[in-house]
Amino acid sequence: MEAKKWYTFDDVALLPSYSTLESRLDPNLTTKLTCKTNVALPFIPSPMSSVIGLKLGKQLVKNQIYPIFHRFYKDPTELTDWINEIGNNGYISWGLDYLNVLVAIFQDPIYKPKGVCFDVAHGHCKKMKEAIEYFKTWHPDVEVIAGTICTPTAAIDLVRWGADAIRVGIGAGSACTTRLVTGFGAPQFSTIHECSLALKRIKSDVPIIADGGIRNSRDIALALAAGASTVMLGKLFASTEESAAEYIDISKKYKIYKGQASSEFQKTGRASEGHSGLVEVKGTVDELLTELSENLRTSLSYAGAANVRHFQIAARWVEVTRNYWDESQTRFDK
Repeated sequence: MEAKKWYTFDDVALLPSYSTLESRLDPNLTTKLTCKTNVALPFIPSPMSSVIGLKLGKQLVKNQIYPIFHRFYKDPTELTDWINEIGNNGYISWGLDYLNVLVAIFQDPIYKPKGVCFDVAHGHCKKMKEAIEYFKTWHPDVEVIAGTICTPTAAIDLVRWGADAIRVGIGAGSACTTRLVTGFGAPQFSTIHECSLALKRIKSDVPIIADGGIRNSRDIALALAAGASTVMLGKLFASTEESAAEYIDISKKYKIYKGQASSEFQKTGRASEGHSGLVEVKGTVDELLTELSENLRTSLSYAGAANVRHFQIAARWVEVTRNYWDESQTRFDK
């Protein structure tokens, strides 16, 4: 049994470091999405049907972010439209079956996507190994994002199987109940950190995508400090005007955010591992990206980090107690 103590985002706090930066505007947020592709900002929408669609995808491409289309489309024309309009500016999600169909999609020299994201709940499995190896046999130069996983052993295996990026995190998503249903999963901050350390030990440059548990810009900073190169955001992107989530009122104030493992999406005989709920629409995706970028640059400046890579190296943290949170609240005299 594992005896080592692992931490959630709420269990730790970052410590400032000496900085030579002239301004909090200085840090560059360009980072690796895969070992072959950079993005201008480290914020990637979760490949969920109530998050990513063409409208959001096109706006992200304008911001030099490569989105990943979800695999839960009900009409094949949705995927076709994505490939035709986003094409090599984005990725597509896929399961571990019908690999011959997937291989055929990437035969088109003009519209083929940048890569594929093999998207399964438990990515450390034989079928994942076979899927990556089969796809890479046909398309060795096409990028593969694989996950999800939450152990160092799994991270190392996915890299050795041929993954170009790894999605890390099981059970931390706001619409996910995997931990409550199955008992499996690991605290997200330490999951990212331990997987990052494991990849360093084998001298791998394959980046980590932190997937799940991120509620705000603080969590984003912690995920990157722990070793992630990008973060995958579901609820935050679902709350934008451009998201694929459906409005549920005339005022267009609320949308419904659906967990992909909820009962609505599960086949007969499979346990539900997610919920659906309402999110308040907060504004446009450009407004969200601006807010998150400004906050993250400030975080990097506290660490004296000029970029995300430097932040991963320079960041230091300590364990905190519940009193840390009481002390952190704003307080005004009545």
